[in-house]
Amino acid sequence: CESQQTDKVTILKHISGNRFAFGLANGTVGVYDFEKGVLSRKWRVKSKHTLNAVAAFDMTGDGKLELVIGWSNGRIEVRNCTSGEVLAKDLLPNSIAAIVRADFRMDGRMQVVVVSVEGELRGYVQNLGVVRTDESR
Repeated sequence: CESQQTDKVTILKHISGNRFAFGLANGTVGVYDFEKGVLSRKWRVKSKHTLNAVAAFDMTGDGKLELVIGWSNGRIEVRNCTSGEVLAKDLLPNSIAAIVRADFRMDGRMQVVVVSVEGELRGYVQNLGVVRTDESR
């Protein structure tokens, strides 16, 4: 099975089951499903910015994974994995370096932690809450 894209693949992230997210050098991000030998694109969007990081996490608390996307302009988006709908967004003053899962609050619960290239950390909890801290100072 083959997928034809318009640019180089820079990010490939397993979401769950046979679903994965992809990012291209031209700023395109999207999701594919692979079922019964057929590869089908669920959605894709293109940005003028570079995609730097992608993670899958249940941000809404509904038991389904959402896609957390970090861009070169500091923008963070939470998108529905099936439709691509933007559920939440935030903006850091610098480019996103990484998105990881960690117990950021040290309370036994995992959160999404976004790190900027300047060292700023932001922790996001389920239900799209945000805990902010600036560790770069």
